[in-house]
Amino acid sequence: MNYQRIMPWRVSGASCLTPAEEHASVVGLVPEGQGRSRIDGDDSWGGEALMAEAILILDDEENVLQALERTFRGCGFNILSASNAEMALQIIASRDIAVILSDQRLPDKTGVELLAAAREISPTTRRLLLTGHSDLETTVCAINQGGINGFFNKPWDNEELRTIVTKNVEAYRLAMNHHHIDEDFLLGLVALVELKDPYTKGHCERVSHWANLVGSRLGMSGIRLECLKYAGLLHDIGKIGVDEGILNFPGKLSENQFEKVKQHSEWGAQVLSQAKLPNVVVGAVRYHHEHYDGSGYPAGLKGKEIPWAARIMTVIDVFDALTSKRCYRDPMPLTEACRIMMAMRGTTLDPELTDFFFVKLADPDIPRGLLPVEIPTEGEWPMIA
Repeated sequence: MNYQRIMPWRVSGASCLTPAEEHASVVGLVPEGQGRSRIDGDDSWGGEALMAEAILILDDEENVLQALERTFRGCGFNILSASNAEMALQIIASRDIAVILSDQRLPDKTGVELLAAAREISPTTRRLLLTGHSDLETTVCAINQGGINGFFNKPWDNEELRTIVTKNVEAYRLAMNHHHIDEDFLLGLVALVELKDPYTKGHCERVSHWANLVGSRLGMSGIRLECLKYAGLLHDIGKIGVDEGILNFPGKLSENQFEKVKQHSEWGAQVLSQAKLPNVVVGAVRYHHEHYDGSGYPAGLKGKEIPWAARIMTVIDVFDALTSKRCYRDPMPLTEACRIMMAMRGTTLDPELTDFFFVKLADPDIPRGLLPVEIPTEGEWPMIA
């Protein structure tokens, strides 16, 4: 099975948020009406903070999931939970997971089978197993084969479990920080895209710079910010597979032509997946044409089903497309582009991220080179609803 589309899952935030993390919660991952995220010491529900590593807990018993969630409250992790392997693999394919903690006995797979499948999707994710004494022989065999990084017997000791999971999160973080990305090779791919579609020259670099700027203002740093930067640089990499005549067509595309263009996001994701780039980058490239109301492509994701990096990318991509020269039109004035984007809030664009972007766009510290058009005076800015 090809695990690409995100399905609803439950998020139970287990971190006391810093101000930067609270700011970043506008790009949380809770599917509307189907998920939840809780801040320690608060019964309110909100979005997931981006800065904390995610751990995924699997058990088919609700009371066990709740007990494990309580165990990790105050540890600074974002906790995702699933009741079966199918849902878990969907989550793992859609975003970066630091640690998976799975029961051995699941309704659709064994825990060992689930963790082996997870290893294929995300090799850097740490894999831990909860098991009963009767499963011990199978568990030891899985450890010897490199399929899992450790195991716990039921009932578990809370302090021991917290300590081991925290050490595995640190091991994951170290592995991610040493993830090597051949930037020269990627820049070469971007250059090939620009040769095929000269009107996008500079577009990928500007989107990357904007992504880096927006991410840093949201409080991101380290590997998350690096992933966002590379997602911006590579979001249109799949256009290498689109015919030049279609990319440079000066009028409205036919339905057949547009269907071919739409394939570029999936092609790009496949290229980057083969290059072993992090799931955050692959997901942002695959889903950057999804719409907040579910009308986009390739999967018709809606709202916060869309990965956070893809939602950021969509806002920036639309802005740069509107304010840059294209083969079929001249660049729009900034005020007109902003009015169009305001009309897209909640339909194409994440409304909170759009508002955040406009606030940062008016920041006098924004490098002028990122803006291909004139900055309006304060009185000319569109009102943010």
